[in-house]
Order: sequence, then structure tokens, then C-alpha cells
Amino acid sequence: MQEMQSDYCLQRRLQPSCAKAWKRPADGNMNILFIRPPIIEVFTPYDSIDYTKPLQSFHAYGSQPAGLLRVASYFKKKGHTVTMMDCCAELPKDRPNSVLRWKPWGKIKTGSGTYMERRFRGLPYDEIEKELIRERPDVIMIGATMTYYCETAHETVRLCQKVHPNVPVIIGGLYATLCPEHALSSGADGVYIGEIRDANNIANDLSILPYKPTYAIVKSTRGCPNQCTYCVVPKLEGRGMRYRAVNEVVDEIQSKYDSGIRRFIFWESNLLINSKNHFEVILDEIIRRKLKVTLETPEGLAPKFITLELAMKMRKAGFKRLFIPLETTDDKYNKKVLKRTALVSEFDNAISILKKAGFKSKSIKIFVLIGLPGQSYDNVLDSIQKTYEVGCTLCIMPFTPIPKSGEYEKHADYLKGKRYEELHPLLLSMVRDESIRGQLIRLGSLNNKGLGAEHIDKKLKGLKIKDDIIKRIKENPYTLDRVIEEGMICKNFRFLFSTTDLPFKYIKKGMRVAVIGKDTDNIRAWFGAYHDRTKYDVIIDTGEMLYFSPIQRRKLIARIKNSLKQNGLFITKFLLLRTTHFQGNAMWEYMNPMKPTQIKGMKLIQLKERFFVQNNNGLAPGMIEAVYRKD
Repeated sequence: MQEMQSDYCLQRRLQPSCAKAWKRPADGNMNILFIRPPIIEVFTPYDSIDYTKPLQSFHAYGSQPAGLLRVASYFKKKGHTVTMMDCCAELPKDRPNSVLRWKPWGKIKTGSGTYMERRFRGLPYDEIEKELIRERPDVIMIGATMTYYCETAHETVRLCQKVHPNVPVIIGGLYATLCPEHALSSGADGVYIGEIRDANNIANDLSILPYKPTYAIVKSTRGCPNQCTYCVVPKLEGRGMRYRAVNEVVDEIQSKYDSGIRRFIFWESNLLINSKNHFEVILDEIIRRKLKVTLETPEGLAPKFITLELAMKMRKAGFKRLFIPLETTDDKYNKKVLKRTALVSEFDNAISILKKAGFKSKSIKIFVLIGLPGQSYDNVLDSIQKTYEVGCTLCIMPFTPIPKSGEYEKHADYLKGKRYEELHPLLLSMVRDESIRGQLIRLGSLNNKGLGAEHIDKKLKGLKIKDDIIKRIKENPYTLDRVIEEGMICKNFRFLFSTTDLPFKYIKKGMRVAVIGKDTDNIRAWFGAYHDRTKYDVIIDTGEMLYFSPIQRRKLIARIKNSLKQNGLFITKFLLLRTTHFQGNAMWEYMNPMKPTQIKGMKLIQLKERFFVQNNNGLAPGMIEAVYRKD
């Protein structure tokens, strides 16, 4: 254990029974067992949709135990034998240690005093105990990440000491560093505080994982000079920036690329600080080596550092989607309360640059914080509106006060007595009004979704916040333009689609199809039950009509005509025009102006109500299709 004890702070409590176990074996090498415990998540109202999708469960994607793996790689390089037990791995649901496996785990109090259900995710405790019986470790190291997951870390310590009473158990990680006394109360023999700096420059050895990973996590920087009150990175990594050598970083990517890994995730808090001398050089080298990789930065990129040159390099090197923090649109609140210096104008400029560099709007994910102390209802709506206005994808991030952060210290009196488990982000611990909390938590159902009126209505049904969101969309000309554009941007997209009862002589299979419509995956899922395997020349799907007034519908008709003309779609023989409204409103009012004489060169051969839905006036058409043939 000298590697750890010589330079870093290790608090430990020795028991007589395990004192000998702290001594090295005669040959100097140890068998070290590394464990990532299972987790207990909060079950939100939108989890019932499909809890396997990203962000519907709070457990984030790209959550390999990278820090624990780095420490294990370090000790392996020192000549020790290391084994990893990952109890909540990103594996298919049929694997016993999959994070997608869950079972009910009681209820827990929210910030407003109500209760929400919990789910245990990962390898059950009895299976952990069986795994431990099979191991013969000299030392056990438990990596505990989020403070609100401490419950399972404590139970894992107990199981280790039950099965191996003479083996020292050390707990480390973010939780142990931020809350060492609390971690020590687990009964662990040692609590490791901080980093093992000698391990920071070690490339993670993926062969240590008990499964074959599909991606690798890269860490090339540490530190943060900012003072955001909701963050603890400066306390974990220091205020000064530290950088790994560029050649070491790229050589690590190259090595893993040669072994078959194609996806690399940069878990970095401040990747773009001094990017000219670090990150851009990494990108240049990836491009020079012609590595066909997919790169991602899920912690986000600071908007103020994004330049056109950088954006173009990122796209060329392998970035397909980006994460940009907006947090909130209130500059005064950000600066005064959160001590955050980023400006909304810098955000707007960054989004403009990224689009100019060729990134699609929907591939840009925007972080919006909810549940912040003192955050107004309008602040939340404004931030969502801004995301829709720029046409990007919304990523709701529920706030929680992290121990040792400025916000935690500021609200210490209110938080006193609260267990760390009660600070899970999805509990919105700082929102004390249940009527507000209940609406905010449902916003998670909008994550990774577009501007579909049906989706907003269904997921937020009965909530005031739904009406307020749609009202703002209708009133904002920029957002309304985005709604229209979402229905009019794809050209020459191959799409398997047809209707079951149109005259077959008008349809030809295997032709190129242009889709002007909503997200094609949603179209396929929504209409798949109504159509057989035939292709139209052109499909125009204008989306739901909930947003549009009669005047706006007339404008949309004009834009459809212009789009057809500009994209040269009249070279095709058949056109399917479809419009939907989940409440059946304003359907014929919209379709009637679409006469054959108004689409030059095309003849209307069929106009049909596809299915009906119930509304306040009885049954109304939920979809209308018009089929045109080139005259």
C-alpha cells in the first residue's frame, strides 16, 4: 500500500483482526479487488415510457467506472494482480450486473415533502456476496461516485467485511473525497481522499473490465478556474489547469482504436481552456492519423471558447453531436447567484458557429438546469424556449446541492438533517412547492425530443406548464419558424412507406423518396401500423396543426410550395401529402386550399381521411392524406 500512503491523505481505522492484512505479501505483490457498487435510482413519472432510454433514467450514458479503472490500471502497471467487479455495468438487461435490471426499493421524500418510488439497479446484494466468496483479495477498493449513491457503497463495505473479515476495505472516489467522515461511518478500514496523481497519466486498461466495452473514456485535463456555486470540480481537481501530454492522449486513442474501439468520450470539465495548445492539437493529430472515430464530450463545451476553426476541426475529427450548457437564460441570476460568467449572447454565437460548421441543429444538445434555488418559473420556461428557438435538442438537468459546493454551504441550515440519498437530483430537493416540483420533474419527458405538439401534450397532459410552453411557441416567431422548418428540411431520403388502400397502380417500389416532415424515426414508429411496404416518390409530413392559426397555416402552404420548387421535387411522378392533428382540429381547413391548381404540374388523385380521433366535438379526422400525380 506504499504507493498510496506515501504522498496522499489516507484516513484509516485499523481493527486488530485486520492489522496484518495491511502488510504486503512476502513477494511484494497484492491481489486487489476493485468494486463499483450498484446504485439506487429515483423512479420518475416518465420512466414508465421506456427506462432504457438515455436520461429517462438518470444513470447517464458513458458511465464506465473510469476513475476506478484508472487506479486499477495504475496498480496493474506496478505489478499487482487486479480484478474488477462492476455491479452496475452498461450491459444488456439479461446480464445480472446490468444497470438496466431493476427492482422496487421503497420510497423516499422529495424536496416538497411528498414521496417518490426508488429502484435498485445492478447486481443484487446476494449476488455480490456470492461473487465475493469466489475472490481471494489482499485488499478491496470500493469506488463511490455520487454522494446520493452512498447507501449502496456502505452496504458493499458491509458485505466485503462479512465475507473477508481479515481483508482491509478502502473506499474512495468523489463521495469519499467530499464526505470523508460520512464515508468512514460505513465501517471501511480506510477512506482515500483526493487523486492518485501518479495514476492520472495512465491509460485505462480496458481488459480489466469484466466485459468487452464498446467505447473508451479519455481524460486529458484536470482542474477548473471557475467559481460556479453549483459545482465542486475546483475542490476535487484544484483551480489550476493540468494537461496530459498530447502525444500520450492520442497514442492512447490510437492503441484502443487498433483494438477495435471506435467511440471515445472525453469526460472533461474544461476541455476548451487553452484549446489552441491542447485540444485542437489532439484533433489535428487524430485527423492526421486518419482515425475514423466518433468523439463526444458529455460534460459540455464552454460556448465562449467555440470558434469556427475549432468547430470545423471537431466535425472533421469525428464529432457528430455536441453538448452545450445554457443552464439558464438569466444572465443576472447566473452571475449573482451561480457565480457563472457565461453569457446568453455567447451561447447564441456558439450555436450559430456550430451550425455554420455543419453540425445539424438536432445534434446539438442543450443543458437546461431546473430546480435551482431561487429560480423562477419564467426562468425555466425562458430557457426551454431558447432551446426551441435555436432549433436544438433539449436536455433537462435537475439540480441538486453537492456537498462542499457553494450552494450546499449557502443552504446548510435547510439541508441540515437531510440524508445524502434525499439529495438525488430527481427529488428536486430545493423545490419546496409540490405544485411546482411535480411539473418540473415531468419536464424530463421532453429530453431528446423535438417540438412535437402531440408529445408535449401527452407527456405534460393536465399541467399548467404544458399550456405555458405551447403558448410561448405560438407567440415566438423564431420558434414557430423552427416548427415549420422541422417539417421541411429532408431531401432524397430513402423511406419505406405507403398506405394500404391507395390504388397500387399509382405507386412504384424502390424509388428515391424525399421526406419533408417530422423526425423520420418518429414517423416510422407512429405510422408503421397503418402502412405496407411500398414507397412514394415524395412524402410531405407537415406535422401537428396545434401550433398554427389560420394565417400561419396559409403561410405554411406557401412555404411548402416554395420548398417543392426549390428542391426540384417535381421531377417525381407521385406525391403523398400528409397532415396530422392528434385532436383532429382544423384538418380540412388546412387541406382544402391545397387544390390541384395550386400545385402547378401536379394533379390531385386522392384526398382521404386516414383515421379518426375523439375530441370535444365528437369524432374528427386525425390524419388526412392527399396523393398527387405528375400531370
